[in-house]
Amino acid sequence: MRSYLELDMYASLTVHTDVTIALGREELLRFDEILRVSIELILIPSNLRLSSLLRQGISPKKSIKKLGLSKGAYSPTHVS
Repeated sequence: MRSYLELDMYASLTVHTDVTIALGREELLRFDEILRVSIELILIPSNLRLSSLLRQGISPKKSIKKLGLSKGAYSPTHVS
């Protein structure tokens, strides 16, 4: 939810600078990763392994890579 609100805030700015564009792009990457992980956990029942990795405290990015669900599609600096 937080990532969505921050992304919405950047998108709704009436004046964009190089800095706000860069920050908005970073937030879009974070939101994309959160959304992809949520879809994996909610809509695809075979991903109990992913859920297990997340419960073990492994980050979503590392969990996705470990399961081979990503081919380098994720590059956010952190996940909210």
